[in-house]
Amino acid sequence: RVERVVSFKRTVDSYVDRSVGNGWIRPVVSAVSLVLGTMFFNHVLCCVLYIAGSEIYDEPGCGEYEQNRCGWVNRMEYRPETGLLTRYTDSFYFTFTILTTVGFGDITAHSTMERMTTVVAMTAGCAIFGIVMGQITAVIHGMNMGLQHYEERVRELEQYMRFRDVN
Repeated sequence: RVERVVSFKRTVDSYVDRSVGNGWIRPVVSAVSLVLGTMFFNHVLCCVLYIAGSEIYDEPGCGEYEQNRCGWVNRMEYRPETGLLTRYTDSFYFTFTILTTVGFGDITAHSTMERMTTVVAMTAGCAIFGIVMGQITAVIHGMNMGLQHYEERVRELEQYMRFRDVN
């Protein structure tokens, strides 16, 4: 599957390079690529955090005095018929709030493994935020460069028309 993703990315990159190289398509592809990459990273982290919150600290009783022994999955008190999609959605939501450093507090890390995972996720979230801001800055700078290039070409054309005495 990873090979397919890499192959698809190469295909898209070659298409972007052959098509409108400095037009509007490059920033759009860059933004979409960044969003998809962030979502994929969130998916991987979501799976890791679910494992950290369930299998490693999977104990039946989560009493008042055993709070540190129960993972976030046990604290959610899922019923046996709760589907995998619901559990995945909760885990994805949890990791997304961690990555964005919002952390609403409705799902929290209690075990050591969960806390270590969330610290790594918060650090990655800060890095992703920096990358996103850099991409936005590059897109805006590229737009300005395109406008400057356009204005320069218009000035050159005006000079040529004056030189040839065209009204």
